[in-house]
Amino acid sequence: MKFVVCIASLLVLITGLLPLRLQATELMTPLFWPNSKLIPIQLGNKEVVSDGLEFSIVEFKNAVLPFYASSMSDWRATQSLTYRNASVALCHAYNPSLKTGVSIIPSNDWLGKLDTQTLNRYVASLRNLNKERFMLLNADTDFAPIYGSGFLLGNPYRLVHYEIEPVEETEPTMQIWDLIAEEDGKLIVLSFECPKSLAARNTGTPLVFLSSISRSEDLP
Repeated sequence: MKFVVCIASLLVLITGLLPLRLQATELMTPLFWPNSKLIPIQLGNKEVVSDGLEFSIVEFKNAVLPFYASSMSDWRATQSLTYRNASVALCHAYNPSLKTGVSIIPSNDWLGKLDTQTLNRYVASLRNLNKERFMLLNADTDFAPIYGSGFLLGNPYRLVHYEIEPVEETEPTMQIWDLIAEEDGKLIVLSFECPKSLAARNTGTPLVFLSSISRSEDLP
């Protein structure tokens, strides 16, 4: 009788531990960049008039969150970022190694919820793909935004700042800033990347781009 009771108690214990083990496994599962789930963005030029002055803007046309940039004369459309796709990617006209990209992703197709746990799982995916070539540069900040800013298209964002060494020695080590915000079941990702050798002089570039974009509903 005691033996039967012990077996029953053991089964209850195992049954209780299984959900905890599954939850722990889920928390450690990498969340890889969803290349096939990106919402497409098309670029277009438009002339607008404000306070009697005419100026040109670049529209980022898409089905869920159209927006525009007021200062893009030095940037050109390019096929992709260095290590992944984006909804739209651009490179600097005078230094194509400087790239920026904007991606819009349904939340359930990537992080699910924007918090420290899911961002750590995103970092785990980057480490999984790049092994010892990957280094997280803002590990002690809890993914806080860049100093002096805090909003991406009106939404608070989190920052993942890292560098990836190349497979080929002839290629540069890249520093990458991923600014990630959440709105109505969508994740908005503004990425900027440049060679490590140029990072010190380009730390303000993500903020310049961040300050130049606005929602299309705000157009005059």
